[in-house]
Amino acid sequence: KALNVSKICVFVTPDEYWPLPWYFRDFNVYYYGRVVNCYGDVIIANQTQAEKLDEKLIKMGYRKEVFKLRCWCIYNWDQITPERVFRFLAHREPIGEIGCLELVAYIKGNTTRFEHGLD
Repeated sequence: KALNVSKICVFVTPDEYWPLPWYFRDFNVYYYGRVVNCYGDVIIANQTQAEKLDEKLIKMGYRKEVFKLRCWCIYNWDQITPERVFRFLAHREPIGEIGCLELVAYIKGNTTRFEHGLD
């Protein structure tokens, strides 16, 4: 709601897009599993697609912002100790390594900055 956009194009595969439909539920959004000719105020792509889009969209006046869509903890069960569990419960220190799905947002020049907390 904080974004002043009329159209958002999302070029990500079905296993990568959630929770974007929830965040963008109040916007005019087009979802594609591949790159197509769709030029909205915001274009979202995965890292592989972004490599193909960078040059063209930057020349068209879009700015690029990389963001983390979701993250998870990768557990190494041999390294879990009572102390690490306590640190997780008390201080929310991850028990294992953190992995994240990063996407790229291309924002048209005069569009409000794309930030977390779109709900």
